[in-house]
Amino acid sequence: MSQEDAEYPEYPLRHISIRVPWHDNEWKGTVCLEPELNGSCLRLPRIADHRSNPKKSNQCEPIRGQSIKKLDPKTWPCCVAERGMFMSPFEYTRIATHPYVEHSPETHGHFAPTPLRHPPYSAPAVPFNWMFQESMEEKGREYGIHVDPAREPDLRFDTTWVQDKANQLALLDCFHKHVKPDKSLCFFYAKEVPFVEDSRRVIIGVGWVRHIGEAVEYKYSRPGELHSVLWERMVQHSIRPSFKEGFLMPYLELIQYLRDHPDYDPALATAFAPGDFFDEFSYATELVTHDAAIEALLSCIGALTRAREVLPGNYDTQLKWLHDRLGELWKMRGPCPGLGSALCAFGVEYGTFIAREIEAKLTSNTDPWPIVDKAFHTPSSVLSPESARQLDATICQKWKSLPAERKSLLKLISRFNLQTNQATNIYVQEERERLGISVTDREIIADPYLIYESTRLTANPVNVLTIDRGVFPDDVIQKAHPLPEPSALHGGSDARRVRALTIFDLEKASSEGHTLQRKRDVILAIRDLDIRPTCLVDADLMNAIEPSLAGEIDVTALKDGSPCYQLRRLAAV
Repeated sequence: MSQEDAEYPEYPLRHISIRVPWHDNEWKGTVCLEPELNGSCLRLPRIADHRSNPKKSNQCEPIRGQSIKKLDPKTWPCCVAERGMFMSPFEYTRIATHPYVEHSPETHGHFAPTPLRHPPYSAPAVPFNWMFQESMEEKGREYGIHVDPAREPDLRFDTTWVQDKANQLALLDCFHKHVKPDKSLCFFYAKEVPFVEDSRRVIIGVGWVRHIGEAVEYKYSRPGELHSVLWERMVQHSIRPSFKEGFLMPYLELIQYLRDHPDYDPALATAFAPGDFFDEFSYATELVTHDAAIEALLSCIGALTRAREVLPGNYDTQLKWLHDRLGELWKMRGPCPGLGSALCAFGVEYGTFIAREIEAKLTSNTDPWPIVDKAFHTPSSVLSPESARQLDATICQKWKSLPAERKSLLKLISRFNLQTNQATNIYVQEERERLGISVTDREIIADPYLIYESTRLTANPVNVLTIDRGVFPDDVIQKAHPLPEPSALHGGSDARRVRALTIFDLEKASSEGHTLQRKRDVILAIRDLDIRPTCLVDADLMNAIEPSLAGEIDVTALKDGSPCYQLRRLAAV
């Protein structure tokens, strides 16, 4: 390990999401069987641009269904570069060319075509969100990596992307160091599929990350000032046709079922990526937190459980694998996934960096706050010199003199996987006032769901499911680290939870143009949520907790007497 590497702690484990185009033949190294019917892959700009070219628009028709192993690479479909062959059981080599070679020969003319080896069962991971020039310095501060905007070349044209080889390697190495082979999960998802109309990402399959390839530098035809690496790194995964160590969702079987049963709602058997972690399933490749992975696996479990009611096949192997992974994820997640955001909200400038260092020192499912407290009293006894310098005498004194109620709120905030700005908006009283959030520290501690309710109309809302995971984690966390009173809830149908889920359903309906909802529809929507524990509300329970809805929800009725719920703000409109 170099001295530069030794300055910083090991990065905590994360999972990875990889976007793939829709494919009607299981992504196994062939051209689509009916390429003319695959409009879903056009959601990816590179494929859409390629197929809009009159000379290439029908490229797939003459070779439909054929294996690329037997085809001239010049005839390969454009989806090869977009991870359309991630289930290919054979190795192949693709020739990559730098996108700036043609339009900027002065700066990139020396970049030569470069072979990129694709091992069996692999996909090229490209974390676009990490390669923006405008966020390079922010990433450097957040992750403690050595990037330097001064190294970026003057290209004589505008670009949003990092170009210098050293900066690229620093960012890409940091990204991939979060992903641990045989410990990190790999989620394959699509932006669009042909069998369901929905704006959410669709999970295609899940497996282990088996291996991450090394960086590949571009080849050069002649000397030149600028050097760069390919952003793609090959991620090998564990999904195989036997589905013993991962699986693909049965979407091809679902399509066949829909042909004979057009009235069936395909969304029931579709696993959607978690909406409250949209960014973690975007930008082609991104890191996935434990919370996002947990919700994604719950979505897969729900979809597979419903699918096996109508689709042929035995899904027990996939469901067992999913349940086993869930248990492991909860242990890795621990009780405080929002520690970094909580520390930032408290005023520690590099709070996420320090939290990652502390997390790396902990065993699974450990409360980090005793170490945090020790760090505020004697920083050098816990943290590396770089991190210890961030906890100066003033911030340490602030912690030592903090009232117990403020500490309780900060620890409660750390229970939820919040973004830094979300945690700040809740913890900092002046920010709450600026946003018009009138709840007090004590009220939030007594009802954690107020974090969702009070931020839902702000620019940085907290999703109700984010709060739900913190309030109702897996038993392995609940037993070791129970939520203290008065924050603790008394069962899955606690009035505080029911109220928040009711508001959540009404807000979702309002975003779709419905200003009120029948009471029975709200009840059924809550009962159908893929959450644990389930919230088995019924009319009797709703009648009992209706007084707690006052202030946010009006109880009204349709002309036929059907009881309805309406958000107070919409009733006022």
